[in-house]
Amino acid sequence: MNFTDPIPQSHCAFSNQGSYIAIAKTHELFIFESDKMAIRDKFVFADSISAIDWSPDDAFIMVVIAKKHIQVRCINPEAVESKREGWACKIDEGVLGMVGQFWAPDSRQLVTVSDLQLRATVWSLVEQRAIAFIKNPKHVPPRGFSITKNKKFIAVAERKEARDWVSIYYTGNEWKLVNTFEVDTFDLADLMWCKEDSAILVWDSALESRFLVYSALTGDKLVDHKYTPTSQSQLQTPGSVGLGIKSLSLSPNGLYLIAAFFETKMRLYNGLSMKEIAGLDHMQQINLSEQTGVVVYREEQSRDNLLPGSDRVVSSYVSIQNNEQVTFDKNQEQQIVKLPLLAKKEVQAFNQSTYEKAGLNGPPTGVSLIQWSHDSRYLATKCDQMPNCVYLWDMHHVELHSVLIHTSPVKSLAFAPQSHHLAITTGQPRFHVWTPTQAMIYELTQDSAMSTSALFNTLALSRVKWNVKHNKLMLMDKNQVVIGIAGYDFMQAGQNDDAIGINTYGEGSKYLGATASKFVSSGGGLLSQQYSMR
Repeated sequence: MNFTDPIPQSHCAFSNQGSYIAIAKTHELFIFESDKMAIRDKFVFADSISAIDWSPDDAFIMVVIAKKHIQVRCINPEAVESKREGWACKIDEGVLGMVGQFWAPDSRQLVTVSDLQLRATVWSLVEQRAIAFIKNPKHVPPRGFSITKNKKFIAVAERKEARDWVSIYYTGNEWKLVNTFEVDTFDLADLMWCKEDSAILVWDSALESRFLVYSALTGDKLVDHKYTPTSQSQLQTPGSVGLGIKSLSLSPNGLYLIAAFFETKMRLYNGLSMKEIAGLDHMQQINLSEQTGVVVYREEQSRDNLLPGSDRVVSSYVSIQNNEQVTFDKNQEQQIVKLPLLAKKEVQAFNQSTYEKAGLNGPPTGVSLIQWSHDSRYLATKCDQMPNCVYLWDMHHVELHSVLIHTSPVKSLAFAPQSHHLAITTGQPRFHVWTPTQAMIYELTQDSAMSTSALFNTLALSRVKWNVKHNKLMLMDKNQVVIGIAGYDFMQAGQNDDAIGINTYGEGSKYLGATASKFVSSGGGLLSQQYSMR
């Protein structure tokens, strides 16, 4: 795999069909053709860019300017009736202001949410006007809005007369109201479609520890689950409130529902019957003598033996299960791996008052990251009590498959869209890849003798995204992005979990167009290099 040099950015995103890459720098927006890695368009705005969002069909890109208004630019002229180049429009909520926005499924309408959630407005790019209004949306998108898999209906959480409601709209030209009903929640946190889009799942805030399922057709309550804390730190005491649900995640095939809590244990439910299947616990220590099927990978650092005399330190995974240096305890005759924990002063039992002080993300405890593989076979999670660890679960057998232990806290997880490759970032200038059969670490830094840019040493990668075509990877820190360009062997490895494709043939610069090279010379930093991996 080849990687570009770090590119300065304030926002960046792959298009939904994988045709383009958008990279914003303050008030400028660059559009790259994904296959050629050449600059296709450049747009300059009067003020700084707050957010960007591609339309589902890649024909348009939405640009939020200074959190005040939206500029829409057409990338594919064939999508416009006149087929003219340079089509553009501006959307402004006026004095109401704007706090959220998203595309409608047809790519010809978009939705904005005004300040204080007074209303949501549906704008038509075809008719060039507002065509519908939704009063009192409870949350700022993506929270509180959920679209069916067939893209025909949207469920919206609303707040009316101090009560929570769910309204269902048809996402056609007129956005007709199909159904609306009150839900039995104290403070609805979010919602999603379930049961093959025949029902809507809603869950309450962490202070209520509850989720419910309602029929989308009739509004009848079908399921009402009340969570009971299991860990001693979460048990309710007089005058305090134990915390419950932190997040819910439905598998891509809709067969599994994971409920994550402010503790180390998750609960697995049948996605159709909503009956509990099992509890999945993020263990603080793993007994490999008893759990023989679990593979533990530990990140270790050492001097680079490829460069004699160099002080460069590289990271690599060591499989503890097969490491001969790890021996059994002579007394217990067991091999036990203890996982690094969060500092004790940061872990405590939270009641209602301390939870509210913790902010929107809640206290640093419980399961904070959940990622499903494309076929729902594997589940990757991070528990904040063990922030350096990633747990991989085999959902066919409903058991722990692997644990990855890193030297730094895990920042993000992302499964590839067509394989079981999991990419992991830890705030360092490297990223990690796991498959069911092995794990690898890609170093993005090299010694000066390898003629590699020293800019990589400043990277603190915190986010990772895959291209939908599985041929590119976006690695981001706060102000820079690196694009990974996969070669033939990586694409073949996507079909085979026994190998992680790594080395592309030829120089990485051959992937870049002339315009991209000029962008580099002007400070964009897009000259590609080949880098080693461990």
